Amino acid sequence: MSVALDIGTSGFRSLRRHEGRLFGRQCPAVYVSLANGKAQRRLLEQADVTFSLCDDALIVTGSHALDVSESLNLPTIPLLPEGQLPTQDPLSRQVAAALIDAILPVAMQSGVTTNTGTTNTASPICTLIVPGNPQSEGSPELEFFARLVRLKGYDPVILSAGHAIALAELGRESFTGVGISLGATFSSICLTHRGQVLSEATLPVGTNGIDQAIAQRLNRFLWDAAGNRYFDLFAAKSLREKLRLPVPANANDDWRLTSQLIDNSITTIGRELGRMLTRQKHLTTTDSGPLPVVLSGGLTRSVGFEEFVQSRWQQLPGLQSLGTMRIANDSVWTAARGCLIAAEVEATPAPISRAA
Repeated sequence: MSVALDIGTSGFRSLRRHEGRLFGRQCPAVYVSLANGKAQRRLLEQADVTFSLCDDALIVTGSHALDVSESLNLPTIPLLPEGQLPTQDPLSRQVAAALIDAILPVAMQSGVTTNTGTTNTASPICTLIVPGNPQSEGSPELEFFARLVRLKGYDPVILSAGHAIALAELGRESFTGVGISLGATFSSICLTHRGQVLSEATLPVGTNGIDQAIAQRLNRFLWDAAGNRYFDLFAAKSLREKLRLPVPANANDDWRLTSQLIDNSITTIGRELGRMLTRQKHLTTTDSGPLPVVLSGGLTRSVGFEEFVQSRWQQLPGLQSLGTMRIANDSVWTAARGCLIAAEVEATPAPISRAA
């Protein structure tokens, strides 16, 4: 039994295969805090919303947190602000652990038959993505989530989001090309050849930074029960996803700001990709032509995004030789699918690598 675990700033997802079928679980990586009053308790109970009590506040997690946030105009509090595990916030760590426990099934041991005919009992594989640069030594996020995975009975294997995108989408190209994950806090770029990583990079560029700037511009904020102010990222996200690229010359200031923020992000990513390709000059084409590029993530949902990126990247050094560019069909589950492919490869009698 192998499983994929995609731990993102905006949500957690698990994906596994059982009897030829795929089973996925997901939950938002946020919670909502309400004042511990009789009216609030009664409202949650009537709506059949599960909550817990912490520091004289009512805490709602998972998908119910989004519903409560929208209904009561309350901010959602991220479990991984800026993609990092809060060291001074035990509540966030407890909620994160509870959500992982809910979406990650307990491992079932399986036997692996070796070349000599003997059967060894191997720990099932869980390939996981964590925010940021998980390969950096001493990553608290990696240590925390790898420990949770082990407690479920799995052997954790770390994968970058960009590599997962390449594995999920570049099968027809022999897993050779560029996979790019445009996440909420980080963007991951991976250049692969036949599934093997040649070069990869993680940049602190994501939709949260764009949405925060939009919320600041629109003066859109929300306050929690303790009076703390948060950006209204849902309002900003709604504006960003309605954007049609490129914006016309007579567009209002809000549209122009949003377009400029997206332009800055894809330019930063494009320049890094150009440097990566320059260092890998021997790999500029595949067996079927120039290197394909696949993009996935929230930033791709703006209308015209694909053509917008192509036109911008044609102006950047080192990117003129790129081949076709496309958006992943199901960007919500693309990284998890790539993780599951890697997990099933790792579970073979001759695994590629083990990490964490």
